[in-house]
Amino acid sequence: MPKQDAKLYDLLDSQDTKAVLDEILHILSLLGMDGHMDRFVSAYEDIQRLFEGDYPGYRESNTRYHNLEHTIMVTLGTARLIHGCVEGGMRFAPDNILTGLLAALYHDSGLIQKAKDRKGTGAKYTIGHEKRSVAFMRQNMDEKSYPPEQMDDCEQLIKCTNIHIPVAEIDFRSHEIKTLGRIVGSADLVSQIADRNYLEKLVLLFKEFEEAGIPGF
Repeated sequence: MPKQDAKLYDLLDSQDTKAVLDEILHILSLLGMDGHMDRFVSAYEDIQRLFEGDYPGYRESNTRYHNLEHTIMVTLGTARLIHGCVEGGMRFAPDNILTGLLAALYHDSGLIQKAKDRKGTGAKYTIGHEKRSVAFMRQNMDEKSYPPEQMDDCEQLIKCTNIHIPVAEIDFRSHEIKTLGRIVGSADLVSQIADRNYLEKLVLLFKEFEEAGIPGF
């Protein structure tokens, strides 16, 4: 198409889960992660089912800002930042890269209500939702037979999405995991602010904070 007619959504539609997955898998191939793609796709599909109401025991996501689009864009942002770091000379073990991407996928799963929870929306869990996210992560990863050490690392990375917890206070197993924690936390913020519809979506975030009773929202 003519250059002047190109639109941002021609590059990547952030609401197209298949397109976002394909982009992440392309980045993983550049990182030499072919042997880990099946495990990532399995988790990606579970998170999609969770947010869409097809995961046993859970309701469909009803938080209008922290939705599936936000989650997959944070995951894409994580993949892009990791790739940039590698291009800049940093090195990460493939298992650790996968852990970083999984943390991004799971980081807001704690905002999904369980099937019997019919009061309000998942936004009421905003304060402390990271603990609920960790609980779901451990349940899901345990079902897929991930080692406990990898689940522990994933928990520390999810904590990095809580802006009220200083990174210095998080107990990381290694410097590499700490770096990945910073990447995941950065991706969570950058994916919000870089969203071309961020200003329009702020009213949705406001409503979530209102329901959660966050002081000074």
